[in-house]
Amino acid sequence: MDKLFELSAELTLDAAAFLQGLARAEAAARSAASTLQQLQSTAASSWSSVAAAIQNATDKMQTFLSLQGSATSSTPGFATGIDYVPYNDFPARLHEGEAVLTSLEAAQWRSGQATASAIDAAAIGQAVASALSGAIVQMDSQTVGQLITPTVSREMTRQSSTAKYHA
Repeated sequence: MDKLFELSAELTLDAAAFLQGLARAEAAARSAASTLQQLQSTAASSWSSVAAAIQNATDKMQTFLSLQGSATSSTPGFATGIDYVPYNDFPARLHEGEAVLTSLEAAQWRSGQATASAIDAAAIGQAVASALSGAIVQMDSQTVGQLITPTVSREMTRQSSTAKYHA
């Protein structure tokens, strides 16, 4: 009977220890769950910040790349033009008022066979006159026309006198 009592006492102690261990395991599980929940919340918050920073950087790059006329553009500019496009898909920046010819039109232009119907000499003359209207060309702070008039007049007189004697 003593053996049975000892065995019963051990079982009681083991059951109490088991319940205490179970309570500690439950507390540890709750603590771990709380820590994981905080980690998840922090990660979600951090991810939102990272995603916002990436979106901001992407927006800035798109804005930067879409700037028109940017001095940092990698597309070459040919403000004075080029006579021949060296290869297919050749990149170029075009400006308002410029024209691009097809290969056939370019061949005709190079051979002098381009049609002149699109050229309006009167309009070109008016545009040049309008652009130069009021323009003053100076040399040594004096108007060039006033500087050269005496020389031109003398030369014209000399040429006309020489022409009389050689005619």
